[in-house]
Amino acid sequence: AHLRKRSHNNRKPWLDYLRWAFKTNRPWDQVGRDLVLARPKSAQEQGASWFIHDQRDDHSQIATRVSRTLLGKQVQCAQCHDHPVAPEIEQRHYWGLVAFFNRSLNVKTPEGPRVAERASGGYDKFANLEGKTDQSQLILYSNKIITETGGKQSNDSAELYSVGPPKQWFRKLKKGERLNKDLPNLPVPKFSRREAFAQSLTTDNPDFSRAIVNRLWALMFGRGLVHPVDLMDSAHPSSHPELLAWLARDFSNHHYDLRRLIRQIAKSTSYQLDSRPAPSAGQPPLDFFFARALDKPLSAETFTRSLRVALGYENPNDETLRNHFAKILPELFADNFSPSVQQTMFLTNAPFFDKIISEGPLLSHLQNMKNPQALVHETFQSILSRAPEPIELERALSFVDPNDKSSIQQFVWALLTSAEFRFTN
Repeated sequence: AHLRKRSHNNRKPWLDYLRWAFKTNRPWDQVGRDLVLARPKSAQEQGASWFIHDQRDDHSQIATRVSRTLLGKQVQCAQCHDHPVAPEIEQRHYWGLVAFFNRSLNVKTPEGPRVAERASGGYDKFANLEGKTDQSQLILYSNKIITETGGKQSNDSAELYSVGPPKQWFRKLKKGERLNKDLPNLPVPKFSRREAFAQSLTTDNPDFSRAIVNRLWALMFGRGLVHPVDLMDSAHPSSHPELLAWLARDFSNHHYDLRRLIRQIAKSTSYQLDSRPAPSAGQPPLDFFFARALDKPLSAETFTRSLRVALGYENPNDETLRNHFAKILPELFADNFSPSVQQTMFLTNAPFFDKIISEGPLLSHLQNMKNPQALVHETFQSILSRAPEPIELERALSFVDPNDKSSIQQFVWALLTSAEFRFTN
């Protein structure tokens, strides 16, 4: 959900990891561990480190991202006080989540960028708006408190590490001096706060299962059982709480198998409903009833790939094109879809959009076709994967001239920007 906020240099290893994880059906609890522990054991796992590394040692931002992505909760509102509308999310939960990551720091190793972890420190105090201070604890949303093995450690030493850092790691820095982050290996403390969090996150944690179940439901239906997907709190109850609880429980009981979960949702009666309500239904039902399929816009990622496939390009991936569309098309898990004049103008006038059409293999293929009816049928099949309706064929034939490249290109553009191509239902 947050891929668009990553820099271009970081995106490839991150996407490589995600593709590998989903291709191999890596259990979701293992994916969760990969992301928060950030200690890859294989080349395929390396990209997972970017989930934390890309936050550039901003521990508050790490806590916020972990909470939103893996637990479906926005915790940033509890930074200065207890959550104003979801009282179960307290200020101590925010600072507890930060504490799990505030020993982490980005380093460079011979294997590439990594996220190291100190064995000491990180005992922050926080104050509410009334000025009352408190000591942060390693506390979870369930109010479970993690106790550090060996007690409180304020001074770093080699004895606290199972994989020790170099001597310069322990040297007291002079004023203004920065730690050299080029390390020969990745230090690993004997007690790791990230390890403790990863264990608690993925073991008997209903919030962890509920969050991914809700996201996949939203991805497939266009709306979550809790909506928006990152507001899973008491102020935003589920539209179908029993269903969400059952799916989450079943998901964890079957080893966090994402393919199985997707298959279950896809086989459901609700997922297979038509987007058009029956004529006898009267007013269309509200979206949260899931009584009909919801029309939902393609994300920038999906639109880019679909566009290149429809136009006949051999490689469906194009990072530059994806970046252009990411600036204008709706977020993958947007709260609501509101088409804008900006989107319309973008798809109508963007020069690079004309360029990708004009340079695509499909246009060259269509220009070699001299039969207007065959040309129209081929265009519909290539872009919309269906034959044209009689009225569509009639109108297309009145416009398309096989001897006029411009008319063919405009016809292709019209189908690519149509609601049928840009939306799923």
